Amino acid sequence: MQRNLTPSPDVSDLAARYVTWALEFERTCMESGRQASRYFFGEGLSLYTRWARTKLATQGRPTFVLANIEVAPELRGRGLFSLICGRLMSEESGLKSDALYVELVGEPRLAAWLTRNGFSKCPHSDDIAPSFYLLRTGSASSELVEDKLAELPSWTQPQTLR
Repeated sequence: MQRNLTPSPDVSDLAARYVTWALEFERTCMESGRQASRYFFGEGLSLYTRWARTKLATQGRPTFVLANIEVAPELRGRGLFSLICGRLMSEESGLKSDALYVELVGEPRLAAWLTRNGFSKCPHSDDIAPSFYLLRTGSASSELVEDKLAELPSWTQPQTLR
């Protein structure tokens, strides 16, 4: 029996709500130029998010960090996290950071998905719960810092988490 990999509307709506919230969070951080962190709370999802330039693997680059992800048991395995990453990485999302960073991944399936989708394991990462990052193809943080409105480079297209 093959599982239906199409996300259910509640998972899709929850991912969309998070991404809308995340883009507004990133906008306020970039405007202030200050590192910040906040929790997103949605029905079935708690996601601690950070915006920084101080992650070792992406030093100096505007980095959007997904950390401490908690998903309700009934929503696990339904593609929520791959939807969130996919939407953040899409050219249409409007995410301006040069890097997407996923902290302390303790789930082997998620670590494999991140690797398949172009994320690199952080060099000084813990083996039990490594962190991963993805840089924009051809990222130019200096152009973003100088606030030139050059066309943002693309992310690699994600696969569905299976």
